[in-house]
Amino acid sequence: MSLPVMVLPEATAEVGEIFRWYEKSKPGLGFRFQEALQMCYEDLARLPSMQKRKGEYRHALVEGFPYRVV
Repeated sequence: MSLPVMVLPEATAEVGEIFRWYEKSKPGLGFRFQEALQMCYEDLARLPSMQKRKGEYRHALVEGFPYRVV
């Protein structure tokens, strides 16, 4: 079973800022963040029963980075 993952425009803008910060800090790190974030989105969609729930929302950590996707 796969469920939809909605990414709000505000989140997309924030991801862009985070990407730029990581790339400025260490070239290539922004791309690693994007890859980890994409894997997190895919896991949320593919494996909904494996994710933690808080009310009606599922959430998961972005592996290797201090961020959570809700």
